[in-house]
Amino acid sequence: MALRGEAHRAAIRAVLSVFGADATHFVFVGGCTLGLYATARPDGAPLRATKDVDCISTRQPWVLQEQTLARLCAEGRLSPEKELQCRYRICGTEYLVDVLSPDGANVGGVNAWFARAAARAAEYDVGDGVRVNAVTPPYFLATKLVAFEDRGPDVQSSVDCEDIVALAAEMADLASLVHAEGMHADVAALWKRVFDKYGFGVDDLSDVVDGHLDFREDEHRRRVVETLRALARG
Repeated sequence: MALRGEAHRAAIRAVLSVFGADATHFVFVGGCTLGLYATARPDGAPLRATKDVDCISTRQPWVLQEQTLARLCAEGRLSPEKELQCRYRICGTEYLVDVLSPDGANVGGVNAWFARAAARAAEYDVGDGVRVNAVTPPYFLATKLVAFEDRGPDVQSSVDCEDIVALAAEMADLASLVHAEGMHADVAALWKRVFDKYGFGVDDLSDVVDGHLDFREDEHRRRVVETLRALARG
């Protein structure tokens, strides 16, 4: 039986296989990162499936990262996707990789949380004796709130909202981790921006959780709701 989150970790390993030593500059972020947090709860519900691996590249100057991407494309290992400047398909696989600059220059806008998240990254086990740098849960939350506000499209169908609920289910100590990072006021401000844009509030978070929490996680519903409300209030 496959370990929970293994599909997410396999996607990250596929990126490592293509980039090799150049992947040492990567800090993984986005939905696949949930697979790095999932090892503590092997009996939890399955995570949202995704074949899109997001990583922040800390390589400087950025032109060096662009040269690496161009080389891998020339070698037939990557294929650029036309829709997004940052996105590449790993040739011969179903995986996509988004290589993000910390300042958001190649994704059409600045996400101030990318640089902060990369600076506070931690090591995680990705399997096969390999460890990678990835954003920690508080910064995962912040980047997901920014993405939720930015791309929606609404509360019910947002994959970013789904990932936020899944994160709260995964990490029982999420609120404490956010406070330990001194991020509680920032996270509350990000929640307010989401509330203002989509027309809901703290009291509606129970409905949000009901819309996104896997039924197999129902025993954790109350805790997840309380966690998200605490984070939204700061």
